Amino acid sequence: MKKIIIIGAGLGGLTAGNLLVKKRHQVTIFESHSTPGGYIAGFWRKGFYFESGAYGLGNSNEIFKTMKDFDLSDKISFKKLEPFRYVSNDFDIMPYSYQELRNLIFKIYPDEKARLINYFKVVDRMYNTFYNLMSKTSLIKKIISALEMSFIFSRYNETKQEFAERFFEKSSVLYRLLSHFTGYPYMSASMIGPYFWGPLNDYWTVKGGMQSWCNALAEKFTESGGDIKLKSPVDKILTKNNKVTGVTSLGNTYEADYIISACDYKKTFQKLLDSEAVPLSLLNKLEHSSVSEGWVVVYLGLSISGSELKKIMKSTHAHCYDLSSDADSKTDDEKTQDITFFDHCRIELYSPSLENPELAPQGKSSLMIMAISPYRWMSNWGNGDKSEYKKLKEIMCESLINRARIIIPNLYDLIEFKDAATPLTFERYTGNSDGATCCWSWNPHKKFYKNIWSSKVKTPIKNLLIGSAWSSQVGGTAFAVKAGKLCAKIIGD
Repeated sequence: MKKIIIIGAGLGGLTAGNLLVKKRHQVTIFESHSTPGGYIAGFWRKGFYFESGAYGLGNSNEIFKTMKDFDLSDKISFKKLEPFRYVSNDFDIMPYSYQELRNLIFKIYPDEKARLINYFKVVDRMYNTFYNLMSKTSLIKKIISALEMSFIFSRYNETKQEFAERFFEKSSVLYRLLSHFTGYPYMSASMIGPYFWGPLNDYWTVKGGMQSWCNALAEKFTESGGDIKLKSPVDKILTKNNKVTGVTSLGNTYEADYIISACDYKKTFQKLLDSEAVPLSLLNKLEHSSVSEGWVVVYLGLSISGSELKKIMKSTHAHCYDLSSDADSKTDDEKTQDITFFDHCRIELYSPSLENPELAPQGKSSLMIMAISPYRWMSNWGNGDKSEYKKLKEIMCESLINRARIIIPNLYDLIEFKDAATPLTFERYTGNSDGATCCWSWNPHKKFYKNIWSSKVKTPIKNLLIGSAWSSQVGGTAFAVKAGKLCAKIIGD
């Protein structure tokens, strides 16, 4: 039996913890906050439930299999998300398949047919290759698809903006649309196929809210003999002769044979470990490594029934674009200093209570309005000035609510409850650097790992493992689960 400490009760930490207690190890999870969850947590306000991080998950087969192995299939109700609705000044569509989406774009922009043919000639290949890779097919076909994906990653190792410039003028509407249609702002073009595939084929949520998923995992862990210490941040990871020996938390020292960091990678090495214990090359690399963008979210409790809201929204989820603006096409520096950025950027609407009416008071509904935030917008939201932060937060809120009126015209009249989160909020509650939503940057020119699909859980410190989505370049729920499983496999019986 080994003594194992896990830092962070998120999805990766809870996956590793459950696997390791089954092997009869002594496992303790240290969690900074009062509830487990990390970036898949949620919260209740005034009877309304909201997601405080991820609201959906992809690559479901592996996740479902893992939950079945934990005997949790009857306690966690996964529900496939409805097709997304896409709205702009040019269109209002809700495609149910990639082919339908493709055909609608051709129909909306008939004068751009030649350019669209060239664009989709490549994107079709990306989509079909990933579709074949994820489908149930023969081993030979999967190998061929994997080789094809490797070629795509190599050939299109550029941002989706650089890719769009191959086909459209930067001033054109189609450039603005297709360079920001989905995914992260400077996402690798090689991810366009997977990002088209996911929402149309394999995008799920948890009927009881993502927090219920974490709660079920935490309950299973403690029932199996594990120990979760809530409100117990780890202050330091202790080492001797380049090997972990334990941690300190709230003035106490805890010994360990292995430590799994299921929290922020950068802070693990820059703050939790003494600098003398970390290779200088890694510290230098981390100093210049970029993380994924943070989100801003407006949380609204509405005085409208789910049935009425569904008539208006048509789907539980909608994307809205202002194609008259180049807000999303500006450089990072320009976005960071643009006080009007949220008046024109791409926004998303999601209603948890439309997925499950029990997540709001009877006759009422919940709504989340989201946008990807520029890095450290407006001097990192006021440069520590609380009054300036409050002012900027309200500017953001009003901008997003006003933008959402393209879907819900009388939205202001329906608001009963309002709250909001910024990247600073997410950093405070998850510990992720700059409130990063998906760990490392998705920009192919700013990669931390060379291979964006691999998971690297081993570190230069002996017996210190990475058991979270930070083990992979693209992050996400599936890679968090994968990291937890890899850590448990390495530690063994």
